[in-house]
Amino acid sequence: MNELTKTRIAQLQKADWFAHVGEQVDSSVIQASSWADAMASWESAEWEDAQIYMVHNLALYRSMYSTWDEFFGPLKPVLEALVDEKTKPVIDAFKLPEKFKHCVAWDISYACVASMLNIAMYDDLIRWYLNGHFPCGWRGEFPEGKLIVY
Repeated sequence: MNELTKTRIAQLQKADWFAHVGEQVDSSVIQASSWADAMASWESAEWEDAQIYMVHNLALYRSMYSTWDEFFGPLKPVLEALVDEKTKPVIDAFKLPEKFKHCVAWDISYACVASMLNIAMYDDLIRWYLNGHFPCGWRGEFPEGKLIVY
């Protein structure tokens, strides 16, 4: 694991994820209005397309490893524990579905993989988690358009 990834994980461990959901965000993004709105955005075809686009681009860079397990294996237990710790309180408090945790795990995992490859592609998503928000969707055709944040 490189220093950038270690730093990214340390930042994520210190951050208070979701502490500012629902609070005003800047005009560079579209603001979701509620957890229901955020989850609907997360389930949209536009967000799925954006996620697939980003993961596909990561796959192009990780060709030096024979399998995803070889590449991602060392990160998996650390990130699973971190995502469990950070999502459990909000899942319990707002009665969010289990898929919320999987959604967050996807973002955090691929952001750390990107940092292992020295790719800044996920930096904007992680910035929102670090600032206590939930990046949850995309409006427009990716990569044009805007991120949706709660």
